[in-house]
Amino acid sequence: MRRATPLYCLSLFVIVTACAPAGIPDQAVPAAQNAPYPELVPLETVLAGQATADLSTETSDKLRARAAALRARAARLRAQNGG
Repeated sequence: MRRATPLYCLSLFVIVTACAPAGIPDQAVPAAQNAPYPELVPLETVLAGQATADLSTETSDKLRARAAALRARAARLRAQNGG
């Protein structure tokens, strides 16, 4: 496989960016153009509000049964296709 040279990468970047429409910022609705910039918050703050996944025994058993059924289906498909 051929290595990507810096000149090749630069050429590809120029070609891709040249294909982008020039009027994208003008197409925004006025309400979006005049909206205040969103507040930046640390990732830990965002993640702190997320509920933790609580797998009960029933949920865990259902998940294991579903995984076993999917593995069995995959085995049937492999056998059917000669794989």
